[in-house]
Amino acid sequence: RLAGLASALAASEGETAWSVEANNALAEADRLQQQKRWADAITYYKRVLAVSPNPPNFQKYIVLNNLGWSMYHTDRWAEAEHYYHLALAAVPNKPPTDHAHINLATLYTKTHRPAEAVASYRAALSMTASQRVQTQLGRVLIRNFQVGEAVETLKEALSAWGSDGPAAQEAHRELGTAYAARRNWGRASHHLIRAVDLGLPTNSTGCAAARWSVVEGWGGVHPFGNSPALSGNTAGGEAQGSG
Repeated sequence: RLAGLASALAASEGETAWSVEANNALAEADRLQQQKRWADAITYYKRVLAVSPNPPNFQKYIVLNNLGWSMYHTDRWAEAEHYYHLALAAVPNKPPTDHAHINLATLYTKTHRPAEAVASYRAALSMTASQRVQTQLGRVLIRNFQVGEAVETLKEALSAWGSDGPAAQEAHRELGTAYAARRNWGRASHHLIRAVDLGLPTNSTGCAAARWSVVEGWGGVHPFGNSPALSGNTAGGEAQGSG
């Protein structure tokens, strides 16, 4: 865990010394965040900054990014965006993780800003190759009416990481949606059916849990909206904080 590594890094000139008190407050904030106690987590992340107003850049990135992630979950989106940008500004050369970029992309998607989400997902991919992140990039490209680029992005996601793995279902679904937007019904049906296949439970436990559902026909395909053709146990999703 990044928070656990933070205390091992020495402070640079001009930075506030990283103390045991600050480290303990960060550990408590991360614990609260993992429990989805967002308001309490915010209180403790701010306590870290009160104890160490200008921590070393590594710790600063962690605190500000995670503070933004907790803000996001309390619907304080403008503040969340502010803290994500502060986190990235703390490490302008190269962030230690792609979390702040992914979290920004998640926020931009939530607030219907697909062009900005595209830029943030691309920034994340420049740091860490990931089928899930590339699939999310394809998804927002569709919503930004860049369907041709979305098709190529999603095809690459399947060819680079495989078409049968845990994250492939969502890639097939989004690629099917992209082909539907282009009225290429044959290719669209191929990928949507493959997405359904990957979503089907492999044993009776999956059936009992009712983790999947399928909508037959083209009525559920909305290339530029938020209603997928199928829903359930899909791969991917929103980024987590880096703590």
